[in-house]
Amino acid sequence: MSSSPSPADPVPVDSDADGLQAIAALLLGAPDEVGVAALRQSGLPFSCPIDADALARAHTKLLGGLRPGFGPLPPFESVWLGERRVMGVATQSVAAAYEAAGAQLMPVDGLPADHVGYEVAFLAFLLRCRDDAVDHGDQAGVERADAAWRSFLTDHVSTWVPRWCQAVHDEDPDGFYGALALMLYDYVVSAIDELSGEQAVADMRSC
Repeated sequence: MSSSPSPADPVPVDSDADGLQAIAALLLGAPDEVGVAALRQSGLPFSCPIDADALARAHTKLLGGLRPGFGPLPPFESVWLGERRVMGVATQSVAAAYEAAGAQLMPVDGLPADHVGYEVAFLAFLLRCRDDAVDHGDQAGVERADAAWRSFLTDHVSTWVPRWCQAVHDEDPDGFYGALALMLYDYVVSAIDELSGEQAVADMRSC
């Protein structure tokens, strides 16, 4: 990232389903008063003010995509990949990935399947599937979940989410959503780097 967010020591998102699901929920909608209270008690190092009205305004600006020049581009994969319309190829491909994995994500009115919040929630879903398979000794299930997670990260999330996170942080360097974007950025980039390292090892072994 080009500059530092408001937390002095931002907490990277752990590669667990609960952490990603929490971020997904905050991306899909600004927290209400109950959610704000939970954030204040979470211990996360946000130095910016956290109140429901301010977060609602920030969410509208940073994730609403209301008009050019007012916040980043809309948080849809199709837009960031340069498609001329939402609900195009990228949106359909993402929706197909959800269906193939059996994911039934909680719908939010008016948001397409390739919204950043849904894509992050899907990563969380796949991690839960893997955890469940491990608990039941289902090695085939573990391998399916791993393969789906790697594929979705590579084919979808990695192609645009880091750039979107950068744009949000640039727009809101001292704010809550700027710090949240940095956490997501750290998670995604770390995951991509880990996959790249694993691929390099596999390539060496195949020589």
